[in-house]
Amino acid sequence: MKNPFSSPVDNRFISSPDFNLNKIRKITLGIIMGVLGIVYLGFEYFQDGDFFIYYHASRELFQLKNIYREFYGACECFPYFGSPTLALILGPFANLPFFFAAFLWKGLNLFFLYRSWILLEKYFDLNGFTKNEYITFVTSSIFSVSFVIYRNFHLGQFTIFLLYVILEGIYQIRSGKAAFGSAIIALGIISKVMPIVALPYLIYRNHWKSALMVIAFTMIFLFLPMVYLGWEQTLFLIKEWKTSIDPVNEMNIFDVSTNDIHGLASLISTLFIPGIEDLHTLHLRRHIFVLNKETVELIIHAGRLLLIVGTIYFLRTWPFKKEDNPLKQIWELGYILLITSLVFPQQRLYAFYFLFPALTYLVYNFIVIRKSKDFTLSISKWWFYIFILGVLIFNLELILGNFRQFYWHYKTVTYSVLILLVVLSRLRPYIVGNYTLTNKIE
Repeated sequence: MKNPFSSPVDNRFISSPDFNLNKIRKITLGIIMGVLGIVYLGFEYFQDGDFFIYYHASRELFQLKNIYREFYGACECFPYFGSPTLALILGPFANLPFFFAAFLWKGLNLFFLYRSWILLEKYFDLNGFTKNEYITFVTSSIFSVSFVIYRNFHLGQFTIFLLYVILEGIYQIRSGKAAFGSAIIALGIISKVMPIVALPYLIYRNHWKSALMVIAFTMIFLFLPMVYLGWEQTLFLIKEWKTSIDPVNEMNIFDVSTNDIHGLASLISTLFIPGIEDLHTLHLRRHIFVLNKETVELIIHAGRLLLIVGTIYFLRTWPFKKEDNPLKQIWELGYILLITSLVFPQQRLYAFYFLFPALTYLVYNFIVIRKSKDFTLSISKWWFYIFILGVLIFNLELILGNFRQFYWHYKTVTYSVLILLVVLSRLRPYIVGNYTLTNKIE
């Protein structure tokens, strides 16, 4: 079977690594996962994050309550946005004391993070890397998303799992295991919808069979609660879930229901509608000028559409044609996942973990650019500085957390993502010398 990540580069002219790659990989990842395990498997189990909410929602599902009319968390103010199926699947966790359930969930997230890195690494040609360059590649890539990794573990979120199912599903599909890969993606979709972005990507890349299987598995998973709840109750809860995540709800259009929501809609809303802030927002001016809500809504929809249409720039081929260049694959997939965090409503900080593939792509390219004598370093240097700026702003709350209220107020994470999007768009994959590199600045 053909390797789905085989590189088109002529490897005859590329030297093998001058170190034991598997050994260094195990040591490097072992240290990183070990540190995360020590910090997060022993502490912080009672945060009002997804797992805390979903744990209690699952318990109440089995008590036949309408989990979409209940509120959860210590403040009893957080609604449940997951599917009825997710609440059902979490039943085994809900039967455990919360401490043990949270410990198990965070342990699974360590595995999802580790496996996600292994899958990401398959897209890159590491031949010719020195030991130090490889360690730099791993640590810099993970450091670039260190803040959102922290948020996910700190709050017991599901985003690490959601990115994993996308990467694993696409990898399995490209490896010829269409049913397995499709089922994994469907499990993510039925959990929190966001992995649905893999579906149009699979269709565009001519994986029709897999796309149809994703739809089929999603429908099967959607009605799985019928086994326990019966047909009528299951349909009722599905309708309630659909209402809660409806993107045309005003709450989801302007996207400012809480002060820690980020994304394109929340940024645009705060730039043009004064007084739209929630009760916890700082009373500091951030709007440029005033527009009515109808106009702002049109701008939000236009902005989202522009980002979605921008996918064509990254795909760069006619529809229904498979892409064989692994670096091109991760470049286009990295963009799709990046804009997912910008386009979807109700995106808290932890959701921007979806930038992990795009930032890994950029780190890899800057390392290889530095190695190559065929590239105009003076041009790429400025994009490297812009990249560093974007990463620093992205992780600003981890670096200087005392000012987080100001970062949330002015949506600094959204600005950083837009900066990194521009850098990603300028570093296009192509072949230079002995390495798969990025294109020169146009």
